[in-house]
Amino acid sequence: MKALARLSLTVAVGLGALGACHPTPPTPPTPHPSPAANPELAPMLTPLAWWPGVWNAPAGVEQWVAAGGTLYGVTLRDDRTFEVMIVDAAEDGSLRFVALPNGLPGVELRERTRASTNTMQTMVFASDERGSIGFTRTGAGLAVRLAILGAPPITTSSLPGDVRPSAELERADRAFIDKI
Repeated sequence: MKALARLSLTVAVGLGALGACHPTPPTPPTPHPSPAANPELAPMLTPLAWWPGVWNAPAGVEQWVAAGGTLYGVTLRDDRTFEVMIVDAAEDGSLRFVALPNGLPGVELRERTRASTNTMQTMVFASDERGSIGFTRTGAGLAVRLAILGAPPITTSSLPGDVRPSAELERADRAFIDKI
């Protein structure tokens, strides 16, 4: 559970500046562009199309991809720890979040709350025995709030990142596929 508590994702929200003498009226939030349909997401996960991508946090980087109807995430932290995460449809039809910190057995949480507006998307997974983890996208940032039972909540922030493909890894992938 401690490794899950160190899950690195969170918020980056910009606020308008105030003028020297005359405050400017608040600027309405910018709506999120609708993400393109992703054929790799199961219909149940389509509302989470905003989630895949690279997220840079202060202590590492996290990347989420959609494949075979499921979301897969990997966090690589500066302290050389890692976490593999999976979001998929559980047998009962709810969404399931599974975290596998540093290769340890998985922690499973179930969908509790899902909300979406023009400017914000939120997804919360929870367990009565473990606590909860919530992902909220506002603006360009992603906030994650981790609440482990018996411990103070942790909130982290991330901004969209960039992944540059490695020519060497791409050649190896193609060679592997050609052998199949």
